[in-house]
This record gives sequence, C-alpha cells and structure tokens, in this order.
Amino acid sequence: MRRRTTFVALGLGIACVALAVIIGLALFDTAVTGTGPGYSVNASIAVPQGTGNGTLMVEVHDDSGSGQSITSISVTSHGVGGSLTIPDLANFSLSYRGSLVSKGNPLVAGQSAVGSVNASELTAGVTYQVKVIMTYGSGGEGIQTIPITAQV
Repeated sequence: MRRRTTFVALGLGIACVALAVIIGLALFDTAVTGTGPGYSVNASIAVPQGTGNGTLMVEVHDDSGSGQSITSISVTSHGVGGSLTIPDLANFSLSYRGSLVSKGNPLVAGQSAVGSVNASELTAGVTYQVKVIMTYGSGGEGIQTIPITAQV
C-alpha cells in the first residue's frame, strides 16, 4: 500500500509541475512589451471614425549586433484576455529594400522592415492582439505578442 501511495503522490507532483509550466508559457506569450533580444516591434491601427475599416502598420527593427539576419516575418492576430482578432491578415507581409523579407532578402542588423494592410470590421478604441514571429537565418525564432488599441 505504501508503494502505491508513493507513485500516486509522485504522479500528482509531476502533473502540478507540468501545469505550472503550461501556465507560465501562456503568460509569457501574452507579454505587452514591444522588444525582445535582438529586435523591436512597433505597430499601430488607424480606423477613420465611423468606417469600420482601418490600416494595421507593423515595423520590425533588427537590433542584433550578432550578425544573425531575420529571414522571415509573419503576422497573425488572436484574441487573448478580452482582446479581439483582426480579420484580413492572410496576405500580410513586411518588406525591406522594396522586397519581402526572405532568405534572399534578409533583414540585417540596424535595419527595419515595414508592412501595412487594410482590414475591415475594426472599431476605434478597441484593443486587438497581434503576434509577430521572426525567423533567423540560424533557424531560431523571436516571437512578440502586442496588444494594440485602434486609434481614430
């Protein structure tokens, strides 16, 4: 009986640690900052009053001094903590030197990539979540989740 109790207690302990890790990852992913190691992200949403249509602008600046270029940037939207999603992001892309950021046109240290997209069903004063994922030439990733309040 003592052996069974030990295994049950050990199993519950592992389950509690796993749950704590999952909760910690979820909280980290919803960070409100706009910078990370080697990059900074600026974003805004402008919605002319009464239209419901607006423009999302995202700028990613490569602050790394390590020589690791950003070879891919994707932008998605997902609602977290009462925030709403932004429709129409399927074709969102960021450009550097007039072309999409890619392995053939990497974003290098000290430079910025910019992109914008028109979106519908937006409301001024409402907060939306934007997730920016940057991939480095080495295969590493930088992920930044930012809440943005749409402005008139």
